[in-house]
Amino acid sequence: MPTPVQLATGLGGAIGSDYVLSRNQLYFVEYNGNISRLDLVRPLEAVVFSGTVTMPANSSLDLSNGTSAQGGHIRWDHSSPGGILVMRPQGNCTLSTATIINFDKITEAELQNPPYTQNSIPGEGAANQLTTGAVFGVFNSSRQPAANFDYAKVVVLSNAGGSIKVQWVSYRVKARYSVIGTSYAQPEDIKVTSGGRYAYVTERTGNFLRVDLTNANRGSAQLVASGLNTPQQIFLDEAHGQAYVPEYTTTATGKIWRIDLSGSIKTQLFSGLEACTGILVTKDLRYALVTEQASGGNRVARINLATGQRENLITTLTAPFFMEWGDDNESHIILAERDPANRITVVDLSANPVTATVLVSGVPNRPSSCVVSKPGTLLVCSDSVITQYDISSSLFSLTGPLFMGIGLIPVDHIINATPPDNNTDGYADTTDISGYLLRVKDAPFGGTLAIMINHNAALLAGATYYKLSVTQITPIAGVPTEPRQGFSDYLWNPVTSRFEPRTITPDADGFYPVRKPLEVWYNPLLGYTLDTTILGNGLYNIDITIYNAAKVAIGVSTIHNRKVKIDNQWPVANIEKILHDGAEVPVCTIVNSGTDQFQFQITATDPQGHLLSWNMSALWGDNKSIDVGSDTYQNHISATRQWAGVISGVVPASAWHATVAGDSTSTRCAHTFYLGVWDRVINGYGYIHYQTYHKSITIWL
Repeated sequence: MPTPVQLATGLGGAIGSDYVLSRNQLYFVEYNGNISRLDLVRPLEAVVFSGTVTMPANSSLDLSNGTSAQGGHIRWDHSSPGGILVMRPQGNCTLSTATIINFDKITEAELQNPPYTQNSIPGEGAANQLTTGAVFGVFNSSRQPAANFDYAKVVVLSNAGGSIKVQWVSYRVKARYSVIGTSYAQPEDIKVTSGGRYAYVTERTGNFLRVDLTNANRGSAQLVASGLNTPQQIFLDEAHGQAYVPEYTTTATGKIWRIDLSGSIKTQLFSGLEACTGILVTKDLRYALVTEQASGGNRVARINLATGQRENLITTLTAPFFMEWGDDNESHIILAERDPANRITVVDLSANPVTATVLVSGVPNRPSSCVVSKPGTLLVCSDSVITQYDISSSLFSLTGPLFMGIGLIPVDHIINATPPDNNTDGYADTTDISGYLLRVKDAPFGGTLAIMINHNAALLAGATYYKLSVTQITPIAGVPTEPRQGFSDYLWNPVTSRFEPRTITPDADGFYPVRKPLEVWYNPLLGYTLDTTILGNGLYNIDITIYNAAKVAIGVSTIHNRKVKIDNQWPVANIEKILHDGAEVPVCTIVNSGTDQFQFQITATDPQGHLLSWNMSALWGDNKSIDVGSDTYQNHISATRQWAGVISGVVPASAWHATVAGDSTSTRCAHTFYLGVWDRVINGYGYIHYQTYHKSITIWL
């Protein structure tokens, strides 16, 4: 399981949270009455010291005052008797990798980003990394006394004759955790508006509040709505000026409310929740997904907000709490399961049946919410602790491949067989990674792909630039082409203390710049976003080449290319015929004679043979529904990685009976039959192709 990093401890019951990307801040509520903030990039408190000094061999330097001291923070020292000179960390300090970068533009924010180790930096001979202009960071993990520094930047001004001349600036940064508002009555959740100035908060006592985060005490909060019965998680639909809030009740009487943010009007959308905690609403606003700690099973349910139809998706959870979408396509959700489970779980909505997989186990007691701060990184709010988990840390390393992967799919989990097989290569398979965020089997790629590059490894190899080339292999072999479109990412601006959008464009020769380790990019591995919709379906080779400052290619022995299967066709869903006692029933017909047995001629297929699943259900009456039939690729896995599904086939094999015991409306009501079809195409973050079809008749037997 991922290694945890504790970002805050001693909290007073951390529950709901919201991550603000542009500020790299986590806002959360504490049950003891606080609204609090976590700065993932800690703000500057003071510049402790700056100076320039020449260090003779075997001398130490105190970066907090410029003195030469035996127990300083760095030491210019021989690695062994007669060995080369190295820069060593001292005491509680660790060092980052040395690199050529603009010293003046580095601030305390950039210093918080690179990895720090106990390793020394070679400063002499063929391995010399401390040449003129080389910069490295120093991290002081336990600053004593309190006036000492947390981070320092050091640049080499000269290195000759055994002595080294360095310039440095040391910084002290503020605490990561701060309370910004107090005196709330058992707050449950918080959601921050897009501008970052205001937030909405639920209080267990029944209130829904608007809070100015620059004046965030309870006495200054605005009451938007009251009279709610133990309101829980907030789903904020800022675009339409609305919020959705569920109620937690011990009996099945809890409601989903839609609250108008400007007029304070409450609209009841659903009643019948039992011990409901979490809520998400789909982009089309048709469905709410809720978590319930119900007597009939701790579950995730999907509710049609127009019809009130409820569908229990999974009922095997333990004390499920707040949820977040796991991808932009809403094919996965991530939720916290409280004690005694104490874990984070991924629910795959595209699977049939829906599955739940443990993503992180053994989290601190009573987790309530989690957010994805960036792909592969989770922030978890538990009762007294906020913990960060890097779920990709075990897959990616500094000395690993140059081509890291596509989105959340590591490059070595894109199948490239030995010997190569152009029919079955290029598919993603992450089923061997227990609890991984995106578990797929034999999945091709489509849409826009985030190409991940090991920028740090490129820098260590002496690279300044890189290029991407794409070559079609099947069905018709092509020549390499170089995509040269710009792509966007967020870069931390230490002056404005914000993540600001940047467009990365190639130069006139098509070269892209390798990223520097002290630059704080939101997606540090991102190297390109490849639009595959302009490519034909087939197998392609994606290759990354790195170049030095003179634009001469640098050969690498690690993985730098991969064959990738592209499929941008959508699946097909069609209910061709409704059959009753062997005869076709036209739509809107009333069936009032014969048996209660029905079959359906359907097409649920994918033109490229990449079907994931299909499901057909019947809906009728007062929120009644039942599955008619389904199938999934898991039942058809083969060496060819092909499954076309059903083409004008009759399902189910034995007829479906409309009669439901104890429900007289099951055979005396209008029925609508829904067919939903997913294919296996992913963009590296989730499945992207889903089709539906429906037909209606009336059964009156």
